[in-house]
Amino acid sequence: MNLDDPWGRKLAESISAHVYTYGLESGADLLASEINTSFEGLRFRISTRGRTYDAASPLVGLPNVYNILAAAGAAAAVGAPWNVIMEGIRKSPAIRGRFEKVDAGQKFLVIVDYAHTEDAIERLIYTARGLTKGKIIAVFGCGGNRDRGKRPRMGAIATRLSDFVIITSDNPRSENPEEIIREVAAGAARRNYLTEPDRKEAIKRAVLMAGKNDIVLIAGKGHEEYQEIGGKRFPFNDREVVEESIRHLINNT
Repeated sequence: MNLDDPWGRKLAESISAHVYTYGLESGADLLASEINTSFEGLRFRISTRGRTYDAASPLVGLPNVYNILAAAGAAAAVGAPWNVIMEGIRKSPAIRGRFEKVDAGQKFLVIVDYAHTEDAIERLIYTARGLTKGKIIAVFGCGGNRDRGKRPRMGAIATRLSDFVIITSDNPRSENPEEIIREVAAGAARRNYLTEPDRKEAIKRAVLMAGKNDIVLIAGKGHEEYQEIGGKRFPFNDREVVEESIRHLINNT
């Protein structure tokens, strides 16, 4: 259990069985320290039971330090040797659509993430901000036939925390995509955004805007391989669109 999280501490204290805890703060059974995050991945130290291990992972962002600690703790709890655990950390690939790095030879970082709630997009942007001093360019939309109240709130969070935002379609379903976008834009905290209903075009524009050391965040659909418009599903994959946009950028510069 995550000892850095208030609910994690509360749960750990309420369970009579032995609990393995992890975190970045002292007191956890598995403690991460000397964390280095970059576009290339993670490097940090894991301390447990008086021993310290140097961990390296291709995964990106501080949330993945917590994910790695949780996985390492589960493996250790069932008796996996630490040399095997460390090798697993080094080789573990990213989960599709969960802070997934897209590398097609560009000089900036592109992240595809499933974030489609207020809390998730806020965490996503904060995590990206910790990776670079460059610009954060966010592309996101809100789904149709779902909670309308979150739309302006997500617009406020994205425009407040990002350098630039492109508000686009997610899965509009049976709603008018442009009306959904208007509701998102109504909450904008700043005028640092543009609207583009065509998600493919929105992603392409974000890629064209990005410079060295910038981060482009493509949020909302993550691993999904479709877009639902007018009640019908059409093939659509954020990662494939990003890769196509990057190839076009590289071939024309």
